Amino acid sequence: MKCFLQKIKEWFSVLFKKKEKTKDKDETFVAFWSGVLSENAKLYSGLYSSLSKVSEGSAKKKRRVFSEWYKRTIYNIDDEMIKAECEKTIKSLSESEEGEHEHYADLLLSAAKQAGIIRDTNHEITLDEKTAPAYISWDGEDLYIDDKVEIIASAWYKDGIVLEQGYAKLTEASED
Repeated sequence: MKCFLQKIKEWFSVLFKKKEKTKDKDETFVAFWSGVLSENAKLYSGLYSSLSKVSEGSAKKKRRVFSEWYKRTIYNIDDEMIKAECEKTIKSLSESEEGEHEHYADLLLSAAKQAGIIRDTNHEITLDEKTAPAYISWDGEDLYIDDKVEIIASAWYKDGIVLEQGYAKLTEASED
């Protein structure tokens, strides 16, 4: 019985160390990509919503999201350390539908948040000078300042600049 308890204790010790190592690895990954995104947020425009879909498990072609992330990094960033990290982590996700896509999407979204990239969280808004250029009409109608809209897909911003436009449905036109 003592031997059995010792084995369980050893197993829990190994498991705890593995979790700590994974946590440290994840924190390093987020910090690294946060730095990359701080300087290159626009480079990944169009991928933030896609990452959200991967994270939520609703993306149909999650490999393509990471493939595009990989290509943009490799071909547009002239830093060998960044390219090496991308080769190490993102490339395998871009080559297979199997893997930790949701986990890495969560980590990249955390990195984006740390880099100051934010997603509009409102569901209904009245368009103003900041939000009017951030939204395209879902129905093809023109949208104007003071229109009330329902958000269909959120816009993404960094420092008040629109990185990725969202979609909105007009619910009430302004009186002008």
